[in-house]
Amino acid sequence: MQKEEKYIKKVKDDRVLSERIAMMIPGFRGYKEKELRRDTDQLIRDKVYSTLKMGLKDLQWCYRELINANIFNQSDQLNRLIMKTDKLSKKIHHAERGYSGIWQSIKTKEGELTELLQYDASLIDISEKMRNDISQIKDEMKKKNFDELFKLIENCEQAIDKFDDKFSDREEVIKGLTKGGE
Repeated sequence: MQKEEKYIKKVKDDRVLSERIAMMIPGFRGYKEKELRRDTDQLIRDKVYSTLKMGLKDLQWCYRELINANIFNQSDQLNRLIMKTDKLSKKIHHAERGYSGIWQSIKTKEGELTELLQYDASLIDISEKMRNDISQIKDEMKKKNFDELFKLIENCEQAIDKFDDKFSDREEVIKGLTKGGE
């Protein structure tokens, strides 16, 4: 089962009886399916957000440890990574749900919502990779292996920039201009 299917199943399983009965009404079912996809998209982005926030806490711990070790000259590199990670996590958390209101000129159709779900589900893998990279940074900080630490910070900063670029492409996926960020 793909990740986005797992999240759709969770949302469907959490429905109350009245919603399940209403799903049998013609016309309402299509509307409700779109809402379920939007809710699923939100769940996926919440997962990515929480993964990045956990990594952010580790980065902040590493920063405090660098300051305590009186390594001020290279602490700016880690501080920059912290700021980028925080900015990206907020961007993901507050991103558009794929909803298009009646008066919007560009509508998000069901196919585009499905495409958006797949796109956002791919972000889970990227965020988990970022989380692992940050864990390695924390491990090197604990060992006081500063040479390796700063190499990892530089690599992680490049990865977060790529992640940010990929997430920025999400707006075009919402509008149906690209498929899955291609």
